[in-house]
Amino acid sequence: MATASTSLLRGSTDILRSEVRCMTKRLVDLDDADVEAARDAFGTKTLKDTVTKALKEASASAARRREVERLVGGSMKALADKDERARVWR
Repeated sequence: MATASTSLLRGSTDILRSEVRCMTKRLVDLDDADVEAARDAFGTKTLKDTVTKALKEASASAARRREVERLVGGSMKALADKDERARVWR
């Protein structure tokens, strides 16, 4: 019979399981000066933290660039017209 504590533990395990991310060890050549520059820019201490931060920053930068391109491309043009804006927000 499941007790409250075993149910809680089972729920915690499910939460932890859902947050597990796949990681693969990789052997790559990195320029020492580039690593040091990135480490200084990010304020990281380890190579792993520096590379992880650089990859996340690159992904975020690409997402921001796509959003700017979408906005510049006129995706919000309809909202410039007062009547159209009122219609959209109903």
